[in-house]
Amino acid sequence: FTPPDALAQFLKPILTLCLTRLQSSRTAKFTRSFVHYAASVMCIGAHEATGITVFFDAMDAIQPGLLATLLGNVLIEAMPTVIGRVERKAVVVGFSLMVVSARFQSAPAYVPLTAPVLKQLADMLMDTTVTETKAVAEKSTVDGSSTAVAAASAVATDEDLDSLEIETSGYQASYAKLATLGEIKIDPCPHIVDAANGLSQILRPARAQLAAAIQQLPSEEQHFITTALSS
Repeated sequence: FTPPDALAQFLKPILTLCLTRLQSSRTAKFTRSFVHYAASVMCIGAHEATGITVFFDAMDAIQPGLLATLLGNVLIEAMPTVIGRVERKAVVVGFSLMVVSARFQSAPAYVPLTAPVLKQLADMLMDTTVTETKAVAEKSTVDGSSTAVAAASAVATDEDLDSLEIETSGYQASYAKLATLGEIKIDPCPHIVDAANGLSQILRPARAQLAAAIQQLPSEEQHFITTALSS
């Protein structure tokens, strides 16, 4: 995985490009991919929180306070939409590391976001939220509401674009090998067995610090987080 020192010099332009895309042409797939990317960066050097430092520094270099706005308006809501076991583990680990970090807990703009992040982490591990897939999108379309139909249509279109064959997209067969890169899964936190284990391992040392936020959670999520911290 990319060393933080090597990544730091490139992260600001990468994030700037991603944020421009989020603002100008956001899709469900791009949003969940960005959530996964952000989490993967934050997973780097987990024990020393070097990934957290690199990510926060890059976001602050773009615009101070931008990350808090992005978390509140986009990232937190999109966390449960990430698909794949390795990807979802990275999101749980990355955002757990973020929420217990000194950088997060020492800033007034971030502290109120602690409970919403914890809720989404619990929801992901309890599987109580909907995973965006084409099948779910099609079901939502049949079920009916205009909002559901619009959202489902966007997801279905997004998934359809992903399924296009390279030849039918106008690319030459010589580029076909590039398509296989999407199937390679890189685990940014291989030392952590699974997402639930990662949550417990990361949050447990910060239990006292997180107590007030945990008390703000709905009863089901509060019970889940409390049990995880006690295990």
